[in-house]
Amino acid sequence: FDLRPNPAGAKGIEEALEEAVKAFRVNSLMEAALITKEVKGLSQEEVIQLTHIVQEALINIMKHARASKAVVRLSSHGDRLVLSIKDNGAGFDPKAGEATGGQGLQNMARRAKALGGTLSIVSTRDGTEITVEIPLVETREGKQDERKANPSPDR
Repeated sequence: FDLRPNPAGAKGIEEALEEAVKAFRVNSLMEAALITKEVKGLSQEEVIQLTHIVQEALINIMKHARASKAVVRLSSHGDRLVLSIKDNGAGFDPKAGEATGGQGLQNMARRAKALGGTLSIVSTRDGTEITVEIPLVETREGKQDERKANPSPDR
């Protein structure tokens, strides 16, 4: 099944994430929620990269977490956008995941870094939370935000 709808057609980050969460709900039969506070000014490339991070995290939850619930949160705090994906699954050792090839985790970290941000993972026996933080840089004229870093890890 396809958890990867094309985020490029989405009008904004909220819509793209809603599509990803809806696809996860349908394909996993797990409870899933999206909690957002309005975030404006993201470029289409940023929307795509953040959506891919969420999709990868949700796929990992479905495949590995033995969870019954996932929550995706999006908000801004000052000059930072914060995106988190949390589950109530069995947890895992993130270092062991990297050592055994954890391609999905590496892809998520590369995408976050390409947006000038960071990715952190906290995992316990009660679940896992992946948090991505990226800078929000506003222009004086109120134009669409731009990032100084190259936003695409695929280049």
